[in-house]
Amino acid sequence: MSTVSPSWNHTLRLPLDPRSPGVARATLRAALDAYGLTGLAPIAELLTSELATNAVRANTTDGRDIGVGFELSGAGLRLEVADSGDGKPELRCAGDDEVCGRGLALVEALADDWGVASRDGVGKVVWASLAMSQRAGRPSMLRPCSAEGRTRPGSGTARDDQ
Repeated sequence: MSTVSPSWNHTLRLPLDPRSPGVARATLRAALDAYGLTGLAPIAELLTSELATNAVRANTTDGRDIGVGFELSGAGLRLEVADSGDGKPELRCAGDDEVCGRGLALVEALADDWGVASRDGVGKVVWASLAMSQRAGRPSMLRPCSAEGRTRPGSGTARDDQ
């Protein structure tokens, strides 16, 4: 599949609530279904869930919502989640006894590209993209962590778009 027409985008403002990633997933699933792109849903929903969960858990300014955006244009789908936190996400591998810390490893493995961009005011936008033409060739397994269990060889932090 090379390109998709028509292009579209959807944006949401969601509260800092543990239910917000589920709302974002359901909205994305409905949009993909409406445009006949249900094949993208499993990976796109997982990426959206990971990014939105990180935003909900981020150290944010009280009272600020998170922004979630989906955009299909040309040959790909871009997923964005904005929050008011100052911290920059870092790709790492969680230890066997840790219950958190695997989300960005999933994003790294499943997205064709991802990164962090600054935004007007406070906070950041973390984004991931899926190239429509490359969906058939995606890896089915995560790359292993280093022996220390903390970072993947050749990995570090998200790509900056500043």
